[in-house]
Amino acid sequence: MSIKLISLDLDGTLMLPDHLTVSERNKTALLKAHKNGVKIIVSTGRTLSVVERVIKQVPFVDYVMYSDGAAVYDVKNSKVIYEKLIDFDITKEIIEHLNTTEVYYNLYIDRKIATQNGRLRYYYNNGLPQEFIDDYMNNTTVCENLLEDIKGKPVELIVGFFNNESDFKKSREYVNSFSDRLYITSAMKNEFEMTNIEATKGKTMAYLCDLLSISSDEVLAAGDSFNDIPMLEFAGISVAMSNGDSEIKEIADFVTETNANDGVAVAVEKFVLNN
Repeated sequence: MSIKLISLDLDGTLMLPDHLTVSERNKTALLKAHKNGVKIIVSTGRTLSVVERVIKQVPFVDYVMYSDGAAVYDVKNSKVIYEKLIDFDITKEIIEHLNTTEVYYNLYIDRKIATQNGRLRYYYNNGLPQEFIDDYMNNTTVCENLLEDIKGKPVELIVGFFNNESDFKKSREYVNSFSDRLYITSAMKNEFEMTNIEATKGKTMAYLCDLLSISSDEVLAAGDSFNDIPMLEFAGISVAMSNGDSEIKEIADFVTETNANDGVAVAVEKFVLNN
């Protein structure tokens, strides 16, 4: 069965290691597929405001699934078409717990990022390019009283970055008590991120496919980390990046080149363009 939809994670997958640039070979392969009628979906843990730089490089992208599947943005029609968010009461409980630990946390809300003043001192840059960090910080609102500022509002995603191993373990155990209401995953060491339990890259991909009358067998998905697993399990062809986690490579149908070596283009050329 031919591929009708390509779903791509960003960081570690479509983006070069600078987290800012889409390679020319990746752009060319995806544009050829799109001209052949294949839908292109960006499926990212980022919120929408931190995806704009990417869309400018690949303006033919059809949809952005953002905040780990919490919402979908229709690029052509410039509107959000789907949301599954975290209730404020749950957010309040989790933030009150995180405030007792040494963690830098932020919330994705209204397609932007918010954090509590004083939390930045706990942030440790684990090898990410400074320009990428600056892009995130420029899209982050620092609140004097975060919970008061967002009172009553639902949240796309909650993410915490820990330096202290014991705080990480304690907090992960705490948030696991919400596993009947939240989907909890990780994109890197000593980090976790939470969405509505119905908001995973796999469940939201199923919604999009139903909307577009596309079967899972007609989907190619590529990713590199644990938050990509639901999407890879849904897709007819699952592609892991060589730079990805070992567990991702074990479940994938195909392990492609690294993100530094145009791994997305290699997979698209092989399975979609039949090069």
